[in-house]
Formats: sequence, structure tokens, C-alpha cells
Amino acid sequence: MKNWIKKMNEMFEANECTNNKRVTVDYCENAECIFINVCGSTAVIKDIDRFTDYGLMMECLKEVQDLYSVCPC
Repeated sequence: MKNWIKKMNEMFEANECTNNKRVTVDYCENAECIFINVCGSTAVIKDIDRFTDYGLMMECLKEVQDLYSVCPC
């Protein structure tokens, strides 16, 4: 999981619309959840064990899309 999160963050940094840390995805080992930050707004995906890796990637991208659609940046 950490590998695709790293790759996802690299993808966001390579995109001129999401670079400069405007979009980040982080895994918190202590809470076992994913934090998605888009222009200062944060979403949290909890109970990540219910997802496959692919399902979790898709859920992250869905959250990014939802947050980015209301982003003032």
C-alpha cells in the first residue's frame, strides 16, 4: 500500500493542477486510515481493511475528485 500511495503523490506532484502539495495522500499507521488533503480540505478513509488495494486506490481518487470539485484554488 505504501508504494502506490508514494506513486500517487508523485503523480499529483507531476500534474500542474495538483502540484506544490495541493493534493496529498498519506497513510497513518497508528489510526490505520488514509488522509487525503486537497487545498487544505481533508478527507479521511477509515476501516481500510474493507477495501482491496485497488478499491482503496479508487476510493482515494474519488475523495480527491470530490474535494477538488469544491476547492477554491
